[in-house]
Amino acid sequence: MFRALLSKRTEDNDKSFKIPEWIRPDAGAKNRHWTGGGFGLEYRLMGHWRLVFSFPFARDLGYKFIMQADADTFIMEKIGYNLIDHMREKDVWVTNYDLKIPEEREYNMGLPELARYWMISRGRMEGLYVTADNASTAGHGYIKGPVFSHCRPADINGLHTCSELVCRGETWRGWDGEMFSGHYQIFKLDHWFSWEIQDFLQLVIRTGGHIEHRWNEISTQAMIRHMFTPDKHVHIFSDHKIRHGRHPDSCSACLDWMA
Repeated sequence: MFRALLSKRTEDNDKSFKIPEWIRPDAGAKNRHWTGGGFGLEYRLMGHWRLVFSFPFARDLGYKFIMQADADTFIMEKIGYNLIDHMREKDVWVTNYDLKIPEEREYNMGLPELARYWMISRGRMEGLYVTADNASTAGHGYIKGPVFSHCRPADINGLHTCSELVCRGETWRGWDGEMFSGHYQIFKLDHWFSWEIQDFLQLVIRTGGHIEHRWNEISTQAMIRHMFTPDKHVHIFSDHKIRHGRHPDSCSACLDWMA
């Protein structure tokens, strides 16, 4: 059954897996214009897989939630409660470990401009008159998240690529690109498959920007959270220890309670 579902899902999403040729030229080609140096095609396709394949595959298997974790993510202690039960009881749609990172503009270049285009053309927003105060209220379209609190100025005019390398300090303008760490996240699938998220996600995928500019899944998910997820439905896990990276004590610290 697992193989049949995998085969069907791969066949159904065949077009989504075909990366436009113009964003994957030979390494020495003069027209290569990728940003986010140091990350090859394989790494970028990993982010594509996380965005395009993993969510519908989990849903087809009957799951209601999906966890995304890295191969070098370690839970360092026993968790005294059921994470999914907690999300259901508290009506949580997105969770993450207690780590937020302001991404460098090289890795989200063009993404906020695409989000602005979606808001104006598809999001049923009030054009340029959307502000941080009215964006999350009923009757103002699909934007229910705190996106404008991450912008300077704090309205749709601030939704553009950051004016500085990293949006920190006092002088920056644009979208701050604040993203979750990405190595320990849980998503509620009913929320992920809402019309507005899927419509925006398809726009992202069709541009190829998540590969070309290395938005990957992490910056794309950050923008989706900022646009479509109210803070009251986001939970940060700070009551159990997580380690990320190939540290020498990562596994040895787990051995006692895993035995």
